[in-house]
Amino acid sequence: MPDATRPNASGALLEPIRTVAVVGAGMAGLSCAGLLEEAGIAVTVFDKSRGPSGRLSTRRRAAGQWDHGAPYFEARNAAFRAQCRAWEAAGLVVEWGSDDTVERWVGVPRMSAIGRHLVGGLALETGIRVASLVRQNAGWQLIDSEKRSHGLFDAVVLAIPAPQAAELVSAFPAVQAEVAAVTMLPVHTLLVAFEEGPAQAAVLRPSSGPLKIVVPNWTKPERPSGTCWVAHTHSTWSRARLETDPEALQPMLLDAFQQATGITTTPQRTMVHRWRYAHTDASAGWPEGHRWDPATRLGLTGDWCAGRGVEAAWQSGTALANRIRALREA
Repeated sequence: MPDATRPNASGALLEPIRTVAVVGAGMAGLSCAGLLEEAGIAVTVFDKSRGPSGRLSTRRRAAGQWDHGAPYFEARNAAFRAQCRAWEAAGLVVEWGSDDTVERWVGVPRMSAIGRHLVGGLALETGIRVASLVRQNAGWQLIDSEKRSHGLFDAVVLAIPAPQAAELVSAFPAVQAEVAAVTMLPVHTLLVAFEEGPAQAAVLRPSSGPLKIVVPNWTKPERPSGTCWVAHTHSTWSRARLETDPEALQPMLLDAFQQATGITTTPQRTMVHRWRYAHTDASAGWPEGHRWDPATRLGLTGDWCAGRGVEAAWQSGTALANRIRALREA
């Protein structure tokens, strides 16, 4: 039977899903949105940032280019490995640092290339922070932080970090309680550029201090010339300094970087970025890897739903999209 025959919580019949708002333009949100669009659903993606990609972002300045989100991502699941091969064939990713146990991939010529490809022809509204959701008989309306309204939409998918999603589902206490139980951890990222440097350098994992990993960004395939480094902190270190002005942490992080690399040359450029929700510590543990309420047509997706990392985000977004698509095809 078509989706129109499916009753909501009050027993009323639902019209087919024709329009969907996706909040969040990271891997989960864009993977979900793209599959929905392929099914003939009109999708609008909203994101508070200036562009798509989420934690697969890249920062570019005159001094260089830094993949300041995930330095790479791993592929362990067969389906995600197949997706990576498809992206490779499209010239979007290459393997970097794989071994016998796991494939590791990076976007080319930058990590954000993957997100921009996934946007494709999607309607993308950037610089919009969704502050609340309003459920009406005719569908969903989104209210942003400037009190502007967007919609109506037949369905809404939240593809944002769990603490942010919990704020938007306050009208659904049972769902909010599950989402609020998810814990996500912060990370600070030090971005450093030098006018000159070695032709080759290895990824470093310091045994002590605030830095967890130090990545020579220019050694990744198809990167521009210039010696740019990216260093990520341990979450425990960042959590203790979460509300400190990131720039105030720069001297401490630069000192740790110099100790790890042995480089004492004055950098051409130094910046610090704070990822408030960088990693999932304790996931929601949802077996399907997402949450979908057929009565209200509210969905939640993200790596935090059942795991962590880029692969989990892709699995969650595609699983939710396929579930919504099945409603149209049933």
